[in-house]
Amino acid sequence: HLGMVLTLADTADVAAAAETAGVTRSTVNRCVRDVETILGRQLFIRYKGSRLRTTAYGDVVVRCARLAAAELRYIGEEMTESSRDLHGTICIGKSPLSRSWLLPHAVAILQKDHPAFRVSILSSDYDIVINKLLSGEVDVVIGLLRGRSGPSGVEEYPLYDDRLAITVRKGHPLTKRKRITLQDLQAWGWILPQRGSSVHKYLMGVYGQQELTPPTDIVECSSMSIIQAFMLETDRIGIIGETGILSSDFANRLTSLPINTDSPEVKVGYALRSDFLPTPAITALTNALRRVTTTYTHDGVGLPG
Repeated sequence: HLGMVLTLADTADVAAAAETAGVTRSTVNRCVRDVETILGRQLFIRYKGSRLRTTAYGDVVVRCARLAAAELRYIGEEMTESSRDLHGTICIGKSPLSRSWLLPHAVAILQKDHPAFRVSILSSDYDIVINKLLSGEVDVVIGLLRGRSGPSGVEEYPLYDDRLAITVRKGHPLTKRKRITLQDLQAWGWILPQRGSSVHKYLMGVYGQQELTPPTDIVECSSMSIIQAFMLETDRIGIIGETGILSSDFANRLTSLPINTDSPEVKVGYALRSDFLPTPAITALTNALRRVTTTYTHDGVGLPG
């Protein structure tokens, strides 16, 4: 019954839910009515033609049902796996500005040690992947950590420290200048993660501290690879971590601008649900992340025990 509620929440349409589940429409309606009767609450309302959306109570039920489904999946996987032979699937959320070198190498280590294990990666905005983490749809989120400004219910584990750098392609007209100020950057186009992200806030804060008008020509993007492509193929300015510049495949094509902005130190790592006891699969992935971090960073960084 809860599975049918989740299917209807995902499809927002009784006919689509029935087709997805391989049952009749009346079965979908009956399952949902049964759950509503037990709980004494309406879970869905019609809002546009045949389209449905969850009520506030429905949102709570869907979130709890997703968590229950995730826990059942973990139980099934742990019952069939040994420490040397992991099975199942792990879903990784990748937030903007995740370091491009970190995840591929960690997944390679994981699948070399456990060939039967499958990996699914969701790259999206921070809020989206964190909400999916909290609902159990994503098992772990990798990227810039929020620290105290992060949401409740999330436990963060830093892997290494990094520093944001204003970055352009090598050969960019700005690289020919001996001295660069924030005013010089106002007229140029930028490519940044979405408004509200740590990077976006950093840029607005830098201009605000000096009482300057921030740039207005900004393309917003949640994909690090697309951000890098914009910087490589156009004159747009971006902001990425210094470690990301040095270890990127584009290291010989990107450069940071020599401008003093008191760039803040940021932490890169992974996040889990705070009430979550890591499964052997999650533990294997986080161990792989630490191994890759040790390889790519020089100072070791205080890794979590």
